[in-house]
Amino acid sequence: MEDNLQGQSTKTAIGIFLLAVLLRLGYVLLRQPSLSGDSGDYLSLAENLIYQQVFSFDGVVPTIRRPPFYPWFLSGICLITGEQPSASVYIITCVQAILDSFVAVIVFQLSRITLALRFALGAGIFYAICPGVIDMTRHILSETIFTSLLACMMLCLLWGIKSGKSSLFIIAGVLLGSAILSRSIAILLIPILGALIVILTRSSRRILYGTIFAVATALVIAPWIIRSSAIANRFVLIQGASAVNFYTPTLVDIDQGNEDALWSLIFKKETRDPYGNKLTSAKTAAEILDADRIGFKVAWQNIAARPSDYLRSRIHAYPHLFLNSFDSFTGINAPFATLWQSKQWLKLLIKVGLLFVFSLLPFVAALFGVIKMRMEAVTGIIASIWIYFLLIHVPMWIEFRFWLPATPFLIVSAFQGAQSLFLLTEKRYGSSTIGLQYK
Repeated sequence: MEDNLQGQSTKTAIGIFLLAVLLRLGYVLLRQPSLSGDSGDYLSLAENLIYQQVFSFDGVVPTIRRPPFYPWFLSGICLITGEQPSASVYIITCVQAILDSFVAVIVFQLSRITLALRFALGAGIFYAICPGVIDMTRHILSETIFTSLLACMMLCLLWGIKSGKSSLFIIAGVLLGSAILSRSIAILLIPILGALIVILTRSSRRILYGTIFAVATALVIAPWIIRSSAIANRFVLIQGASAVNFYTPTLVDIDQGNEDALWSLIFKKETRDPYGNKLTSAKTAAEILDADRIGFKVAWQNIAARPSDYLRSRIHAYPHLFLNSFDSFTGINAPFATLWQSKQWLKLLIKVGLLFVFSLLPFVAALFGVIKMRMEAVTGIIASIWIYFLLIHVPMWIEFRFWLPATPFLIVSAFQGAQSLFLLTEKRYGSSTIGLQYK
């Protein structure tokens, strides 16, 4: 019986991967790769890594403006293909599509730990067809690789908790360290996950496991912290230029949804403010840290001067972190009101449908799943990731892409909520049609 279920699970995982990879490869081949200002930074860093062997924008002065893992990833692909980074964008997006397809399988595997097969299958398929993560694969940005590293980390961590193998905690720590070097916002996951391992697991060795995990993570990020601190002559936690995401939301006179106006004020020579001027002109690591100090100082001054306006601005902007109608995926860029007024009912229906099915519904279901879950290691640790991203961005500049790394874990929690709802329905009405079967 167990062999049959294992075989069924393997076939299901293969099917989920094939669905995900066909959708993603088809999408990135049909759509042009998307390049932004951030993309230019990553490609420039990758090119100088290859040709100048230095992590630098100009090939001479080392920088701390970006974390290193994604440029390493890009330069690795280019070394294999023998092409310049700027000429390899289609190959890069295809690799990202394949990596994200494996994430769909990991979502299924994470769900199988606590959910019935049919709900785990639903979770894997849901991620495979999710428009936000599909669209992200065509962007030369770090979110896809960051998500892949976090998902792999979680799978190894839960396997370690289940099996008690110390090696899996080491691998999980290495993967989290790599994720932090991809996007430094994950740095606080070290103490959070380490504490959850100690608090939620029942093993007599839980303190040892939490310590191994935290130390392995720290050993991965330590060399880069030492390197960055050395070139700045002061302590640097992964990267500089970190104040901008905290500073930008304090500009309450500008609509936080109007990116062009915000970036024009901060970075364009004709309009930029003192912080933007300092950050834009910063070349060395020390100058970047000086700009950060000014940015944080002015941000706090802005909040203190107009706390009510800041709070209103945050309340207006914050839901856009996790609620989205996926206009980048569909190409329907008109606001809801415009579509309503112009009676473009089909486009309006598509936007509303995607918002409800792939954004609002899983979020509500995940909240229900967290409320109904028992305080177990697996469910608690999985939920901690998306809850962390939900909370850490409260004072931050909001873009929906910042939420995408939370999506795999949100979906698992959402299907835990769906299964709990079905079980409650079955218990209330005495139905046995659901037929949940576990491993």
